[in-house]
Amino acid sequence: MPVLDGIEATRRLVADGSPTRVLVLTTYDLDDLVHAALRHGAAGFVLKTTPVDRVVQGIELVADGA
Repeated sequence: MPVLDGIEATRRLVADGSPTRVLVLTTYDLDDLVHAALRHGAAGFVLKTTPVDRVVQGIELVADGA
């Protein structure tokens, strides 16, 4: 993302009171990033190497409020 990263975008969405729920999809398998994303309001975190059916499951869970 050329202007800001996904964690900052998530933080801004949450801070603005957006009802949008965020599922982070990333190539970075780093605990610090997972913790930062969740701390800033992400509802979930999925690696791009995750099988498609599991990504879909993650999207459905986040959309359902789980």
